[in-house]
Amino acid sequence: MKKIYSFINKSIVLNKVQSDRTLFLFLAFLLTSLLTTSEIMAQPILFSCQGTTTTTYDPALTNENQFIISTVDQVYSNCILYPEKAPGTLHVIAPGEDSCTTVYLYDPFIARLNWNDGTYTEVEWINVNAVRANGMVTVTATGKVTSGFGLSASPLIPTSAEMIYTTPQLDLVACANEGISTNNGVTSFTLIGGI
Repeated sequence: MKKIYSFINKSIVLNKVQSDRTLFLFLAFLLTSLLTTSEIMAQPILFSCQGTTTTTYDPALTNENQFIISTVDQVYSNCILYPEKAPGTLHVIAPGEDSCTTVYLYDPFIARLNWNDGTYTEVEWINVNAVRANGMVTVTATGKVTSGFGLSASPLIPTSAEMIYTTPQLDLVACANEGISTNNGVTSFTLIGGI
């Protein structure tokens, strides 16, 4: 009986040691994961480009609200930290109601930027906000990289993307008459996170 009791006692002690070792390994893994996650979340801007944007309107943009196909072409000629990426290009077709006096309401969309080195960045633009003030239009789009250059190594922490483009004041005389078929401006594209 004494031998059985001693065997059971040793088994309990061994199980407790194994349990403690398993708990220690789990806590070490969890702490390492949290440190890695916090390092990723604290990352600064990793990629940024500036360039130009050209928007064409068909039919021409006038003071009358009407269905228009807007085509946006962007060229990014200056890329910080990755100069080999430039030039990069983006081409988006956005059909919808628009005029010189209103702002086009964008739905979420996916667009691909093609880079000079043969790579690409595909972004799901989730929030798109356009503001018309003093005749100028500023479009700010934010989203996440879904494939290509800039895709995060962690599916839990996607790389954030931001695009801002501004077009200058519209010609009000043209808006009241023949309309505006083309508008040029400046643009920026930024990636923050897990490159």
